[in-house]
Amino acid sequence: MLVNVEDFRREARKALPRFVFDYIDGAADDGDCMRRNRSDFDALTLSPRVLRDTSRITASVTVFGSTWAAPFGIAPTGLNGLVRPRGDAALAVSAARAGVPFVLSTASNMRLEDV
Repeated sequence: MLVNVEDFRREARKALPRFVFDYIDGAADDGDCMRRNRSDFDALTLSPRVLRDTSRITASVTVFGSTWAAPFGIAPTGLNGLVRPRGDAALAVSAARAGVPFVLSTASNMRLEDV
C-alpha cells in the first residue's frame, strides 16, 4: 500500500530505470534548495480537525479572473516522457480534469501542439 512519499519513492525506484529515477529524485547543483525545502516541510505539523462540517469549504482561488479548483497547479517539469509515454499530455489532461493550471516545460518530450 502506498501511504506516503517514501512509499512512492520506493516503488518508483523499483519500476523506473536508474537514470530516470535519479533524474526525477535528484536536485540541482549541490541539493541545497532541496534540503532547505525538506527542512521547512519537516517543521510543519498538520493537525486534522475531525467531525467538522466541510460541505461548504472550498480550496478554489481566483487568479487573473480565472478560477482554479486549488491554489496550485502543475509546474513545468522536463522530460516527463521518460517516465511515461506522452507524459506531458497525461499531465495536461489530469490538470484540466482537476481544474488547475498546467505549464508545459521547454524541455518537454512532446510538441506543444500535441499536448
